[in-house]
Amino acid sequence: MSQGSISTGISTIFIFSYELLKCEMDMGGAQQSSDKVNADVYRISFIQRRFVRYYSNAQLAVEDMPQREFAFMFYNRNGMSRHISFTPEALKKYVVEHVPAHIYYSSALYQKPDAKTMDEKGWNGADLIFDLDADHIPGSEKMSYAEMLEKVKEEFKKLVDEFLLGDFGFDENDVKIVFSGGRGYHAHITKDCVRKLGTQERREIVDYISGTGLFGETNIEDLREKSLQLLFETTAYSPKKMSTREKEEREEYKKYKTYKYAFRLPPENATGWKKRIRDAILHQLTIWSQMEREKVLKELVQDKKIGAYANKIYDELFVQGKVEKIMNTGTLSVFLDERLLTYFIKSVLAKKMIVLGKGETDEPVTSDIKRLIRLPNSLHGKTGFVVVEMNRSTLDAFDPLRDAICPSFSDTPVKVEITKPVKIKLKNEHFALEPGTTELPEYAAMFMLCSARANLVHGSNYT
Repeated sequence: MSQGSISTGISTIFIFSYELLKCEMDMGGAQQSSDKVNADVYRISFIQRRFVRYYSNAQLAVEDMPQREFAFMFYNRNGMSRHISFTPEALKKYVVEHVPAHIYYSSALYQKPDAKTMDEKGWNGADLIFDLDADHIPGSEKMSYAEMLEKVKEEFKKLVDEFLLGDFGFDENDVKIVFSGGRGYHAHITKDCVRKLGTQERREIVDYISGTGLFGETNIEDLREKSLQLLFETTAYSPKKMSTREKEEREEYKKYKTYKYAFRLPPENATGWKKRIRDAILHQLTIWSQMEREKVLKELVQDKKIGAYANKIYDELFVQGKVEKIMNTGTLSVFLDERLLTYFIKSVLAKKMIVLGKGETDEPVTSDIKRLIRLPNSLHGKTGFVVVEMNRSTLDAFDPLRDAICPSFSDTPVKVEITKPVKIKLKNEHFALEPGTTELPEYAAMFMLCSARANLVHGSNYT
């Protein structure tokens, strides 16, 4: 990238900053409004100059790039610029000159990626993409940013290990893993065997991973009649065929709730969801056995429908000692009311189901065959973090609050005005920031500025 191109990009930034500020002042707005616009212009100008510094040396390219559509969102205007195609060199030049806040590319391959309508583009297939975001994890609204990142990584590893590499049998080399730069992770599969899958086939993959339909959407009786029979080892209660143990079980419970079947854990050699269910039940019972009653009840009542039965479930399992019977014999027909069995199983399986990210139209990203996704190696405009590509072997050690910090952001002190209190650890350094003026290393200042938690102190002469 020539120095002239970089200068052009920086000039564009200053022209935007000056014109926006001049326009606001010409409108004669209130002093407070003018001060806010001035602070935003100063903040964004600083961010964009740091982005230019990074992008001038960054490698921006993706597989099958000539067939991809690119799209951009900017700090200085609303909406999205899209229906553009690039060579790697042209993309780099565009990014340095226009300095977008966010860069996206299409999961789809097109004959004419720069055509203005989808019909004109000519769809040639699409990568299979899984998007897991912290926003969709239950309880995330009560977590800190660091806690959200840790939890979503835990769920994402479950998605990759249990489903993509496990049930679906993809090789580790087939799965490209990307940290989004914000609050989630993406898994990209670009093999030819998946690129021609349509929306319906992809939706079935989503349903399998998320456990959709395991319990259906019908009444509790139907759940017992159908779903439990499919998920567990079942034996119909018949006086002529029952073993002595089954007759004893039947006699013990018949005065409470009629069990038509004896339910048992899936066998040790089970696969797919049956193995997942067996392992989850045994694991959860082991964990609960070591917890205090109130903590177990707190987990059970997270599902409002289960909440009313939480005490009964706990009492039958742990007060009456039926947990040992499940662990030792595998029988699940231990509850006096079969509804308790269903609710217990639903509570356990909720921990194994994965909520895949949703798009703006509430359509899961995976089933969208024309999806725009963040470009690896680009910067996330609301954090300043790099969209980092990795593989499964490097995922475990990856810490986004350390490893996704832009390498071109320095330790040079930057004076900022904190507007929102923040406690966070960046590059192994803890920051506990309260509203007011302070100096931060540039990498920390960029996170605060990009996330709109701080403004640059006016008058500071940063280049």
